[in-house]
Amino acid sequence: MDQGTAVSDVTVTDGSRAGELGLKAPRGWGWEFFLHFSTLGVYTCFWMVARLRELRRLEQGDVRPWLWFFVPILAVAQIFALPRLTHYLRGLERHHDITQWGSGRYAWVLLVVAVTVFFHAQESVAMPAWTTLVALVLWASLFSLFEARLNVVKHRMNPACFRHRKRGYALWEWFIVVP
Repeated sequence: MDQGTAVSDVTVTDGSRAGELGLKAPRGWGWEFFLHFSTLGVYTCFWMVARLRELRRLEQGDVRPWLWFFVPILAVAQIFALPRLTHYLRGLERHHDITQWGSGRYAWVLLVVAVTVFFHAQESVAMPAWTTLVALVLWASLFSLFEARLNVVKHRMNPACFRHRKRGYALWEWFIVVP
């Protein structure tokens, strides 16, 4: 990332490109948890694409968000993709002088991969229902944690760069949960 040309830098300092970013407003971790949990992880695929879209806009990087749709359900892809995702976040944190995610990011990646492997294993091995519930709570918590870290970056930005400033959720996100 070239720190002199990052879109987030331009937005924070003079607001000249604020309307062009189209970022989602920072959202509470509780609502994120609810969406990841209540959809049994289906929301996570859409969440991943949306977060990569935002990271691409902020970093002006060469990221193809649609390729990340299956990352939440493929443990093999996670081994390569999630460290890259945390690298993007660390770059934004560094750019905004925010304490960077330290070695905890490795634990985050490891736990996400482990929960994914567990979900795949439970399809062929009988496991108690409570273990699935614990894994789902852990899954939702892990992605809520990532969203919370991204929100710290967003709080440093000019509020004009967010669309839907009063509500951070799109209508389609509620259609996933409500029915």
